Amino acid sequence: MKYLSLWFILFAFNASVFGHAGHGHDKALVAKLKSSGNPRFAEINKSYLEKVRPIFEKKCFDCHSDKTRYPWYYRVPGFHQYMSGDVEEGREHIDMSGDFPFRGHGTPREDLVAIAKVASEQTMPPTCYCLLHKARLTSAETSAIVEWANNGIRTLDNSNERPMGLKFTR
Repeated sequence: MKYLSLWFILFAFNASVFGHAGHGHDKALVAKLKSSGNPRFAEINKSYLEKVRPIFEKKCFDCHSDKTRYPWYYRVPGFHQYMSGDVEEGREHIDMSGDFPFRGHGTPREDLVAIAKVASEQTMPPTCYCLLHKARLTSAETSAIVEWANNGIRTLDNSNERPMGLKFTR
């Protein structure tokens, strides 16, 4: 019991000291982007729905959408606060609750660059979540995400150049 109390204090301290500042695209801006009739967004979203959304639903939505499925241990004091903070932070960075363009703290192009980067470098999901969840991306999933993001960047840039030189190799 003493150790559980210590963990709770540490998690509560972490949440209070390293709280999350709210910033990002607001819902009105994302709605405006989606309703703008921009054929580039429509093209990127079509590809997203076909190839990438199913991957994100399985591997990313728990922390980056309003469709979070919490595990049984979420009810344990300490874990609850820790996981809630991580989910809140994940949604602030990029919220995939709607289709592309996502809500986040970057432009749609910046979001695509960030997605390509974290997928190719395999920095998401964090290791602590991979230990208990089946969230690690496979090589095929990583390739599909990076290809979609790079194609989206090219579409937004309206060029045939390879964006940022990002690719996934294993």
